[in-house]
Order: sequence, then C-alpha cells, then structure tokens
Amino acid sequence: MSSSDGILLSRLPQSDSFITVGNGSTIPISCHGTSTLSVADTTFHLDNVLIALALVRNLLSVSPIYPR
Repeated sequence: MSSSDGILLSRLPQSDSFITVGNGSTIPISCHGTSTLSVADTTFHLDNVLIALALVRNLLSVSPIYPR
C-alpha cells in the first residue's frame, strides 16, 4: 500500500474499497495496479498494489507463499 500512484507500472480504475487500519478506522483506496520492488540484486513483481492517499507511510503486506 502506498499514498502515491507514481510507483505503479500499470494503473487500474478507482475502486470503492477501503483498508481497515489498526484502530478500526477505514481509509479509501483510490486505485490499484502493479509495481516492482528492487532489493539488492533481486526485483520482485508486485500485483494488486493498493493506493490510499491518506496513508502516512508505505506498507508492505506479504502473505505466505505456501499454506501452513
């Protein structure tokens, strides 16, 4: 999640979805798309990157690759 759509490689239309944050309040998602994240010599391709203009910090949420 990010507050800037400048990180997106492809941008999909605005959504009527919301992000629920730790205190229970909701933040609207303005758009979503794909992006990349480069770390050392590796580039990760990210799908479903959410843009929420009210976020103060960028957030990265990673789900497990394999089910537990």
